[in-house]
Amino acid sequence: MKNEDHPIGGRDELIQISIGFMREVKDMTPGAEMEKWLNEKYGEESQLYRDLARLIRVGVAEGWAANLEVNGPNYDWDEYIGHFEAPQSVELHARVTGQLTQVLFRDGQAVQEGQPLFVIDPQPYKAALDQARAAVEGAEATRKNAISIEARSAILVERNAVSREKLETDQMHVGTATAALHAAQAALETAELNYNWTTVRPLSPGVFRAVVFRSGTTSGREPPCSRRSSRSTRSGSFSTVPRASI
Repeated sequence: MKNEDHPIGGRDELIQISIGFMREVKDMTPGAEMEKWLNEKYGEESQLYRDLARLIRVGVAEGWAANLEVNGPNYDWDEYIGHFEAPQSVELHARVTGQLTQVLFRDGQAVQEGQPLFVIDPQPYKAALDQARAAVEGAEATRKNAISIEARSAILVERNAVSREKLETDQMHVGTATAALHAAQAALETAELNYNWTTVRPLSPGVFRAVVFRSGTTSGREPPCSRRSSRSTRSGSFSTVPRASI
């Protein structure tokens, strides 16, 4: 049944209300959280729910809407092959290289900010971290010894027991030891970062997909471990819902 003039409270109103609602939910990820939000905001007591229910009842009564799967000249039923893409996506790269030992999420799973996704073999980085800590301890001991020698030389200079050149040399050794300590501390900071980066975590929540690596393979800095989308990506066949011919 085709009728170009529909009264207020009919098909046109249903279309306009539906468009507004779809704009509101178009960037949301289907799931328990969205279901809870829909029930809380648009439950049976909401104005939107009552309006949609009223318009559907009117449409069924007048013949321009259907409350069950139907066929016929007044309704269209089509089947398509579709591919849905999220409106926003980013690639997640590992910051260190090594053998991938664990994948901690399922393809297409929604994850939270900071949630572990992958683990790259941490043992080499743990060894480097322990070595960097030992280097800092050694540099601290060297500087402490240099300061002690410089202090003794300063006392002996006052007593004319050593030359001033000796004191200046010892002061230079203190400066060298201090610089070596700063370098060791910087290397320790780098080693700590590398060790922490063996667990790959997202900086923001999202739905992760397209796993490139599996456990036991080698990861690098260039290939992405995964892709995060604001909504999940799916592909496959689907059918349109029955709709009135407009």
